[in-house]
Amino acid sequence: MKQINSIIIENLIQFSTQLVNQEKARIIVPPNSQKKGYWFGGGNMTSDEHGHLWLIGRYRDHGDSRKGVGAGPRGLELALFKSEDNASTFRKVMSWSKSALESDYLRILSIEGSALNRTSESTWEIFFSVERSREYPESLNDYQKLGTGVWSVSRITSNSLLDFDNSVVDEILTCDKKFEHLHVKDPVVWGPKSDHILFCTHPFTWASGSTGYARRNASNHFEIADWCIVEKAHSWDIATTRITSRLPIPQIGPFADLAPCSIYFFDGAECMNALSQNASGLQRPRGYSCEELGGIYFGFDQDFPVLQKISILHPHFISPWGTGCSRYVDALLTNEGIHVSWQQSQKDQSQPLVHNFLSNKEISNLLS
Repeated sequence: MKQINSIIIENLIQFSTQLVNQEKARIIVPPNSQKKGYWFGGGNMTSDEHGHLWLIGRYRDHGDSRKGVGAGPRGLELALFKSEDNASTFRKVMSWSKSALESDYLRILSIEGSALNRTSESTWEIFFSVERSREYPESLNDYQKLGTGVWSVSRITSNSLLDFDNSVVDEILTCDKKFEHLHVKDPVVWGPKSDHILFCTHPFTWASGSTGYARRNASNHFEIADWCIVEKAHSWDIATTRITSRLPIPQIGPFADLAPCSIYFFDGAECMNALSQNASGLQRPRGYSCEELGGIYFGFDQDFPVLQKISILHPHFISPWGTGCSRYVDALLTNEGIHVSWQQSQKDQSQPLVHNFLSNKEISNLLS
């Protein structure tokens, strides 16, 4: 892929940091409690033919599977919201508990990332990731912690956003062979009516996180095309690089003469567990599992999945509060402008879903 120049890079950084504006953001869906370990988010937003916004995400209460004790409810509810006033307010219209999403003999231990997708005028899909009470492959049994399972991605399909109760649930992404990618989760829809979905993987050791992508086949199932489309970095995101959203860039200003291209928002982590800091050194947020920081990639659409990393040495999205966590960015381009939502750490270290909006006029001013 042809590399973009420094002027384009500067414009990308300025544009993206105004989209993910930490100070301007306001809470649109709070978690169940305002304290550490409680979140809402990990999903996306889309619009229907009436211009109404639909939002999917999961509620997560305190619990930590990394210690292998299965303590706490963790991801306990997948929820669908609707806004009829351009994101001023959101109303919950449907939700699913862990037990409601079970479709076989395996228990669901936790819910994480999700994505809403419209494939046609009459078909909607909800992709969601769950940890099922599935055993590790026999050769890796010793690595499985008590009370944990294996993550995979499932799908709910319906003819109506208001009739998911009578829909079909099927498991679409699992790892059967490449156990360095044993856990598959956090689906991302590449674009409206797209046949590509991106996903995050973790090895059986939970030592890192990567991004892969899958393609829909003629049977409406998905086949893994690439388990890892971005290489591990060497600084602030050496442990995890999880793409969470793709935003087509408006072709104005410095992007007017470029081929169609996109920003890819991603979560990065320096380590999987919190590291202590030297009291005499630079004190800074250091992203770790469940408290990631954010950055961007750039890519020409025709070259996907080849991407150019923009946030190389430092993250570009850090909450000014709590742990600094700023993750699961989602961006939606509409006729009126761009809606952006993400999980943002607060002073109490909870992570509500926050929202920012840039109008077409503001976008034009930024990029002109």
